Amino acid sequence: MANPLLLISYATIAGLWVSSQHISINYVVHVLLLVTAILYAACHGSLTLREEQAYARGETPDDHGASKDNDEITEGEAAYETLKASDAAFFPVMGSVSLFGLYSAFKYFDKDVVNLIISVYFCFMGCMAIAATLSPIVEGMGSKGGFLSTKFAIKKRISHPLPEFIAGSSPWKIDIEGNYADVLSFILGSVFCGVYFKSKHWTMNNVLVAKSLDGPIKILFPRSVIPDPTTGKLEMSLLGLGDIVIPGFFLALLLRFDAHNAKIPCFPTNVHVQFDKPYFHSALLGYVIGLGTTLYIMIVFEAAQPALLYLVPACLGSSLTCAFVRGEVKELFAYSEEEEESEELADDKKDKKKD
Repeated sequence: MANPLLLISYATIAGLWVSSQHISINYVVHVLLLVTAILYAACHGSLTLREEQAYARGETPDDHGASKDNDEITEGEAAYETLKASDAAFFPVMGSVSLFGLYSAFKYFDKDVVNLIISVYFCFMGCMAIAATLSPIVEGMGSKGGFLSTKFAIKKRISHPLPEFIAGSSPWKIDIEGNYADVLSFILGSVFCGVYFKSKHWTMNNVLVAKSLDGPIKILFPRSVIPDPTTGKLEMSLLGLGDIVIPGFFLALLLRFDAHNAKIPCFPTNVHVQFDKPYFHSALLGYVIGLGTTLYIMIVFEAAQPALLYLVPACLGSSLTCAFVRGEVKELFAYSEEEEESEELADDKKDKKKD
């Protein structure tokens, strides 16, 4: 059975994207509805990571009593990477270096060139996201086992002389697997990105997702559908993608924690599966309250606000409050998705090395 709230989220995203071009929507309502719908849909999409993490631990559908198609990945083939605590601890360092590099680029290089490079990068990532979204729909339009479902694989190994700390280990492994529905979806995404480069329309900026940074890395909300008579442009409010993505990581983690507590099987993955989601719902409510507070302060004091200043304590506070009420503080802090090999699996690997 489909999750009605997930379907409503998709409908809300599509409805707001179309209607906001023709009718005036209060931008506070627009921001809250759109961002909430995006987070709800994206976090449920992250449930597929539980299956990937199970493969990375060496588990198979047979271990969970689930059937598996012949073309599914088999035990020992999984190469999924999990975000570790050490990676998260290194985020502030990488973030600081990135921000300083961006500041230096705008200070010492031509602004238009920097914007072009950033736009190309994020358009490519947006193209990949569009392709991943459209591919299941395109594949479903064809017959089962037909041309669109035909799979292919490209595997390349490229050696390089650069140090490992700069370019990673050598050789680079380039593995591309997919079907022709993926190819067609990628072409459609490329066309979309091409139209964006030509028009720079604000609605396309939102799909691809600092005033001086002219790239698809923010979500824009029109305050009116009528252009300013002096400039000929729409007056916009914006929300940086970081204000959605960073809390979104946390909300998605809490949703998978809820699935873990509810003992939802990793195989097969079903994003529509129904289970209790107290931590996810409480944190999502906290996010809405934090974002609403940000907008209120911004409007009252007529000054832009760093949204994360309000979103971080709201999300953390709501999830911790939920844990205290449920008496699960220890379980919440103990939950981890880092790959942990079982003793049996580790012994098997040692035996293989000896052989």
